[in-house]
Order: sequence, then structure tokens, then C-alpha cells
Amino acid sequence: MTRNQTKSTPDSPSRTALPAVVLSLTLLLLATLSCAFVEEMLEPEATFMPPPTIAIDQTPAATETGTAAAGATPTLAVAPTVTTPASAADLGPPPEDLEGLETWLGQAQATEIQVGELCQILRENAWQQAEDSCQATDLDGDGADEWLLTLDTTRLQPAEGPGAPLEGHPGDFWVVSDGAVVYQTRDREEPDFFATAPTLVEQTDMTGDGQPEAITVFSTCGAHTCYNYYQVISAHEGEIRKVVAPAEEEIVAAEDAPTAISLSYVDEERVEDATGDDLPDLVISGGLVGSAGAGIQRSRTEVWAWDGEAVSRYEQIWEDTGYRFHRLYNANYAFEQESYEVAAELYESVITDPTLEDVEWASGTVEEIRAHVEQFAGFRLTMLPLLRGDITEATRWRNWLQESHPDAPITRAATLLISEWEANGNDLPAACRVVTEFLEGEANPTGPLTDMGYNNPSLEADDVCPPARSDE
Repeated sequence: MTRNQTKSTPDSPSRTALPAVVLSLTLLLLATLSCAFVEEMLEPEATFMPPPTIAIDQTPAATETGTAAAGATPTLAVAPTVTTPASAADLGPPPEDLEGLETWLGQAQATEIQVGELCQILRENAWQQAEDSCQATDLDGDGADEWLLTLDTTRLQPAEGPGAPLEGHPGDFWVVSDGAVVYQTRDREEPDFFATAPTLVEQTDMTGDGQPEAITVFSTCGAHTCYNYYQVISAHEGEIRKVVAPAEEEIVAAEDAPTAISLSYVDEERVEDATGDDLPDLVISGGLVGSAGAGIQRSRTEVWAWDGEAVSRYEQIWEDTGYRFHRLYNANYAFEQESYEVAAELYESVITDPTLEDVEWASGTVEEIRAHVEQFAGFRLTMLPLLRGDITEATRWRNWLQESHPDAPITRAATLLISEWEANGNDLPAACRVVTEFLEGEANPTGPLTDMGYNNPSLEADDVCPPARSDE
């Protein structure tokens, strides 16, 4: 080997191989660029299209594990069509007839009209007067208000109609719900011209279900006496209806009777918890009658409360006038309520209270009325101890009767009561049946107490020993 020769190794490529590598890389780059150019030339030119008028759900599609899949294709949903509610102006004026008015009110309730605006339209078209009830309240708890409306429904009747006797006007009370009249006080075919249109007294939860009841009142007058009539309208069990249960002596045959709560010459009405059950009650006071034949009267207060099924009369509280015969009625009422200790105290005060006043009435003199009042109280004081088996106390009052009114039929009835009670194993109802049969054979054993005026109770033979009636 000469000094100018170079030794070749694997790590040192020869100078003749390097240009070949460069040439290969250059040819590869040119080929790549040529392919890209050809593809661009072959691709058609894009045409611009406006986006569709659709709503795009951008929420990624979920995988089976509940996690949104990366790169999921969004779903497309057509936007819903929204109907714009009609405005009050679209309604037009209310029709002139009741059926048309009902349809119109239903249409109005489907709009966004406010009840104040509604009633302004009704007043402008003579369907309401300024003082009439106009309220929106959710009675049934569905989140939508019912309309509580007093309406002048008799306005189209002939002008020679009798008209209302009190301040106010004839008419009706409607409850409009879900586009329909769901309650009305009166029959449209038989409007009452002698009564005022019902108005709203108060809205309050009398049933304790969290939903308000609507208490209404209207007034009417007869020949000499005016009455208030109250109704309680509720959706307690779903259906909007009246929920008043009539008092026993006020049950009426007609199913469409406007109300079961009535009281003459009401001088006070209020809504408060009078029973202590944390629920509001209706409390009304009055009860006098404007007629001389009604007798020597006294007013009363009535409490009407929810009993779990209906609004019923819970209590009557009579004015204590200081008259002896009125005190006897108070004692009888306590007896009927089975408040026997209270009754016994009142009966005894009838006999022993020197401050009580005696009266004269068409049915008897002062002396006659007092004597029969004392006899009735003495008999009840004889009977009450037998309810608890106390023959000693019963005998004491029987003896008082024998000393004070020896010849009275009721005194003999007291003696018969004790003997029959002992003979029949302390069976008081059985003893009372015998006593009642005996007294019914006597001539007017209760004397003037049978008629102290028609607004006072009438006490007759079968009232003396009441267990006889309850056992029949």
C-alpha cells in the first residue's frame, strides 16, 4: 500500500456513496408533493350552504358506563312550536247570556289575564258591581288559581221583578276552574230575587289540609225577619263542593238547598279558632226574630267547625238574660250535650238562685211559669244521679218536689222514675219509657212551657225523661 491510499471501514462510508443517498431523498420528496397536488386538483370545489334552522343538542352521547363518549356525534332535534296565549283584547266583551258567559270565562282563564283586569271587564259590561267578590285562589292545590266571582246573574230579568230586600243585588257566586264553572250557589233557571248575591267572607284553611276554603254569605228577608246564609266551599277530597253538614233541626229535603248554616239578624261574624284545635272556625252571633209571637227571646252564638268529614255545628252559646226559664233552656242544652255536671249546676240554680227573674207570657202567669220551670228542673235533678247510680241524691230531689209541688204530675213522675229504676235493675231508659207513658196520659203536665213563643223551645211530656226517645 502506498502513502496516498486510505483504508476503508464500516463506520466511514466512501465519498462516492453520499451523493446517491441525497439523490434518493430528493426524488422521494418530489413524489410526495406530486401526489398532494394531483389530489387537490381532482377534489371538486366546495359550494356554500346556509345552516339549517334546527336546534342542535351539543350533549355528547353517553357510553354504557354513563360517561360521554369523546368525539360523539351531536343529535339534532326540531325546535317545538310555541303557541302564544291570547290577550285580554282578543277575548272581546262577555256575552249577554249565562251560557255564553260561562264559555267566555273559560276562554279568559286560558289567557294570561289577571283577575282584577277580568273583573274590570265584567263591571264594565254590568256582570258585576263594584262591591262584588273578585278573587283568585288555588282551592285545590294544583298550582293554578280558581276564580271566585260574585255575578249579577239576574240583570237581564224584567224590570218589574221584586228585587232584593237588603243592600246589595240578586245574583250568584261562581267558582271557575280549568276553564269551566265548577261551582255555583243557585240554580240558573230559578234565580232568587228576594236574596242578595253571595259574597266572599274569608278564605281560610278550615280542614287542615293546607288548602283554603271559601266562606260565602248572602242575606234574605221574610215578612218580618232577615237571615244570613253561610256556605263553605272546599276541594278537601279533590272535588270543589260545599262541605257544610246541616244541623239536625235544619235538614232540608231539597238537594240544591243553598246552605245549611243560617241565623237571623246576625250582628257579628268572625273566623277564629274557637274550638282549640288550631283550625279556624266560623263564629256567628244573632238569632232574634222580629215578631211578637216569637216570645221573650235571647240571642246566641254558634260555632261551626270541621269535624273530620264536614263543617258542622260544634256549639251554641246562649245569652244569659237572667230569666229563670232561659236558664232552664241552658241546662237542657248542657244535658243534651251530655255535660251532666254543668247541667246539674244549672238546674239547681234554676231552683235556688234568688237573682233570676220570672216572666209572664200568653201561656201562663208569672207564678204558673215559675212553678213548671222548677218542676222540670227538679225532675232532671232526680234523674241525673241515677245515671251514676246515686239513689240517695235522686231521693233528695224527689223529696224536694213532694214538699214544693206535691200535686204536680211531674212530682208523681219522679216517684215513679225511682221505683221503676230500682225494679228493673237500674235500667234508666226502661224507667223513662214508663214515666213518659204516664205523663202523656196527664193533661198538659208541663203547663205553659209547651208554648213560650215560637222562637223558644217547646217542652212537652216526652221531653221530661229524654232517654225514652233515644232508646226507641
